[in-house]
Amino acid sequence: LPSDFSRDIVLFFAVDKRVAPLVMFIKKWAKFQNINSAKDRTISSYALTLMVLHYLQYGIKGHPVVPSLQKLYPVSGI
Repeated sequence: LPSDFSRDIVLFFAVDKRVAPLVMFIKKWAKFQNINSAKDRTISSYALTLMVLHYLQYGIKGHPVVPSLQKLYPVSGI
């Protein structure tokens, strides 16, 4: 399952070239704010990435920056 999520993240990075730099900026900001530290059991980099992707999909009403991968690549028969 994690490899599927990693693959999906790479797809988001490919869909819009602004996604990866934004994710990196948020992760660096979180590190600077001391809220992205595994040893302190704070928000993981993976969770931050998912939050950024969710915001880019649904946070701006009517104007998603990145599309839903489920809508782009529907799985039939499930």
